[in-house]
Amino acid sequence: MSEFIEEFSKIPGINVDSALQLCGGEENLIDIAATFAETGDKRLEELSEALSDSDLKRITIISHALKSAAALLGADELSTQAKTIEVIARAENLVMIRDKVPAFLDEYEAYVYAVMDVVARCSNIDPEALKAKQDAVIAMNSLEKGAEKNTVLIGHGQSFLISALEHELLAQDLSVKLIDPERDSIKKYDNNTGVFILYLGEYQYRDTEILKKLAEICEGKKRLLFLVGTKAEIQTILSYVALSSISGIFLKPLETKSFVKKVITGIETFSRKRIFVVDDDETYLTGLSDWLGRKYRVETLSSGAAALEAIQESRPDLIMLDYEMPGLSGPEVMRVLKDDETTKDIPIIFLSGMDDKESIVKVMSYHPADYLLKTKGAADILRAVDAFFEGAENEKIAEEEEMPELSFDGHEDLMPGMPSLTPPGGQDDDDFVLPPFFGGFIKDGFDFFEKEGNKK
Repeated sequence: MSEFIEEFSKIPGINVDSALQLCGGEENLIDIAATFAETGDKRLEELSEALSDSDLKRITIISHALKSAAALLGADELSTQAKTIEVIARAENLVMIRDKVPAFLDEYEAYVYAVMDVVARCSNIDPEALKAKQDAVIAMNSLEKGAEKNTVLIGHGQSFLISALEHELLAQDLSVKLIDPERDSIKKYDNNTGVFILYLGEYQYRDTEILKKLAEICEGKKRLLFLVGTKAEIQTILSYVALSSISGIFLKPLETKSFVKKVITGIETFSRKRIFVVDDDETYLTGLSDWLGRKYRVETLSSGAAALEAIQESRPDLIMLDYEMPGLSGPEVMRVLKDDETTKDIPIIFLSGMDDKESIVKVMSYHPADYLLKTKGAADILRAVDAFFEGAENEKIAEEEEMPELSFDGHEDLMPGMPSLTPPGGQDDDDFVLPPFFGGFIKDGFDFFEKEGNKK
């Protein structure tokens, strides 16, 4: 047990196991605890002012946010108290609010300073370091603006085939950089490159660190990585590069126009998805940024108005929207977006602590993509977002499969479209396994292998 977990578990009323599960591990828990401590005084002041002003709507919103933040930290009793305050405020019972909130403020303050003390003593981070870390996580996994079409073609020497491929990529308005397979040169194209094409030749990569670096950059399809080579060449590469890093495999000889068309499809399909997360609770925003930022391009926004402004500048692939927020509520933001022709098709997932039937029914007429409760942990939320994008991709694939089937007529470029393209009767002689790929256009993959076998 780490020092942080040991000390954190000593705070009265903290359920460490619950906190670790909801936050997705100790590292995320530390980040969320640090944000909770950093913003605690501000929240206490806001709730005190709302009580003085008898502002029941504001008390509802703040207690709603505190309920979720406390649950993330495993402070189950505090979360329950916050929910009680929220229910009373929503019922507009000002007498009970004046009776209950002062005691709740004292309890909440005790948690804030207890968490603040543990973070200061055991986590070795400060608010500025936390912000820098969050920014670094997002930057590490995000492409620079406009970099989706930046393509690095990695090949050995200036052969005619590589030059022809480069010319075809340039003709499709892609920015292409042709480099030799050197580790240091590949490192230069991390955050400013969306596509890597590894064109294999009659040689071996002696420096396996090059391949490991490529796998690291492209792991989980964060970037597109295409392999072009013979079966033997690709088998060698698969010893060092996991299938989860590879977006497509193409066998020589390569039909360049067909290949580039599929690269364009890949860019459109697998450019890193961009998510706007809208929530007025900074503690919860920290958690979502940690959970989603390692796989998606995440922008956090603390109000509905800020979200509407950001959407006018750039369109996200998904909006994750809190229900209760000051100013514009989640349902109000959704109504504005759905009533506008230019934004009505942006998918929205509600991520809320509102679990009553009335609140859920209120937003269903606008057909959100999903409605998730904040009581779900990091793994469940990430799984739901993955499932959403996978479902959207499957719909796109279904539409594409209704188009006339492509004819390969001996073209040896390959675009796997099924979980497995194992020939009938089992593996082929080379025990060759292909990764899944976007779009799945091939219907005659087995015929292709049979043709290859007949050539031997």
